[in-house]
Amino acid sequence: MRFSVIVPAYNAELYIEDCVRSVRSQSLSDWELIVVDDGSADSTLELARAWAEKDARVTVLHQENAGAVAARLRGLRAARGEFALYLDADDAWEPNLLSAVDEGLRKSGADLLMFAFRRVPGREEHPFPAEGWIEREAWTRKLISSSAVNMVWDKAVRREIALACQGGEEHEGVAEDLLMVLPILDRVGRFYYIDRPLYRYRAVLDSRSNAFRPHRHQEIDAARAQVLEYLVDKDLNDDETLARFYTLYVDRMLDCLSRAIRAGASRAQRGQLFRDVRGFALFQMARFYPLDLPLSRRAMRALVAWRLDGLYAFLVRRQARAQNRARC
Repeated sequence: MRFSVIVPAYNAELYIEDCVRSVRSQSLSDWELIVVDDGSADSTLELARAWAEKDARVTVLHQENAGAVAARLRGLRAARGEFALYLDADDAWEPNLLSAVDEGLRKSGADLLMFAFRRVPGREEHPFPAEGWIEREAWTRKLISSSAVNMVWDKAVRREIALACQGGEEHEGVAEDLLMVLPILDRVGRFYYIDRPLYRYRAVLDSRSNAFRPHRHQEIDAARAQVLEYLVDKDLNDDETLARFYTLYVDRMLDCLSRAIRAGASRAQRGQLFRDVRGFALFQMARFYPLDLPLSRRAMRALVAWRLDGLYAFLVRRQARAQNRARC
């Protein structure tokens, strides 16, 4: 079997059928689909099982809620394909995804292949400018300065390598994709990229990735600490690289703080969040590097460092009100 498609699904009754249809509509038919229901409280499991009854290539597994990483790994261990791909239950594929991936893999002989994607609604995302091999230096630059290579769902990886690089389960949350992908990237060294938007990423407003989560800042800090460890281990920790690394880190921390304020976190929650961020070793180290942030973001970082939490919250709320008025 050529491809194993693994879908972690949790309370996805609104989207799971479109997701499954997009796999069954592939122009290449040499695949298996493994849906792992992660303890859904809605009809996700029943809908998935109904598809399994219609198509022998569809398998449904069920587990108590353990998170997306655990669900992906459960599916991976049950997979039989030469290559594994992950597909989130609220997303979908273009009909030619597998045929394009198969063509790219055969042409390149790669162990890992990445493709572009399209936001729904929204724009196409092209992490790299053209099809071809992406060497370690190129993807490392993306790793430290953006989230362009962090996702698991825009890649096809040789199953044996994915199994050998299992990880991220202990960091379930916002950084889970990065912590699954980084060991694979390190193992393969380079990968092949096809510059075609084959994946439809649905921006679900009430999804976990868009909501305020009290431990989000801790998850990001732990993940970026692993990235820094990787940079040091590979002797990629020159001053310019570290400046880009800390620029992204501080920007992510400011996002966490602002998100909490806009979401109406309690005063106690906000206070703990600010104290945590100030206490992170990476946040403290960032002051020694020239951060490539807009002046407004540098000012907000200074407010955090100077413990002017109330003024920070006031400015975030004022900006939110201005944005709301502009939309009216």
